[in-house]
Amino acid sequence: MTTLTRRPNHRWAVVDFNGVLGRHPTHEHWSALAKASVWGGSTGELQQAFWAQRAVYDAGKITEREFWRPLAGPGAALDQVADQDAAMWLEIDPQVLDALNNAVDDGIRLVMLSNAPRPVADLITAAPWSGLFAHLLYSCDLGLNKPARGAYWAALAAAGNPDPADVLFVDDRIDNIASARQMGLLTHHYQGHPENLAANLHLHAGRNLQRHHRLNIVSDPT
Repeated sequence: MTTLTRRPNHRWAVVDFNGVLGRHPTHEHWSALAKASVWGGSTGELQQAFWAQRAVYDAGKITEREFWRPLAGPGAALDQVADQDAAMWLEIDPQVLDALNNAVDDGIRLVMLSNAPRPVADLITAAPWSGLFAHLLYSCDLGLNKPARGAYWAALAAAGNPDPADVLFVDDRIDNIASARQMGLLTHHYQGHPENLAANLHLHAGRNLQRHHRLNIVSDPT
């Protein structure tokens, strides 16, 4: 006979921001940033230089001026460039937002776990939809970035230390997904299909009674 067990009052999902709820900046965003920063090379070269030192910025080890000073050309207004950088990450996918709203209605509680520098974190916190999340965790506050395990432990601690096997982790980067899986979390590798995310969140929420087995949470199709 299959054992039936009552589910907890709610389940938890830990959700990335950029690449899931937040859309990636467009080529136009990067071109405008290159112009504002008086970058001397191509837009592609700016992106390479940008990402080469982004990790320390995301982890809160340097300020926005320290990040942009070696990238910006003569005459660039560093504070304005940093503001423009932060703002270009805040375009939201409305279908993902709907999926998260429905998940909350289904009883799931959400934790955001984002690799984000202070200016981006502040904009996320101030956004009208941020109240959807029970907790907002940023790398700039944690002092470390995903896929470091400490970031995931911090998210679990914010959720009250549930069993990792009862927590769904959603991210668009496979290295972050791999780290979460190694820790025993359920995972959804998001690849731009909000309908699949919505279905897996609904599956994760379950019903009032659920069969006693590990949920089979899958990735988006490639």
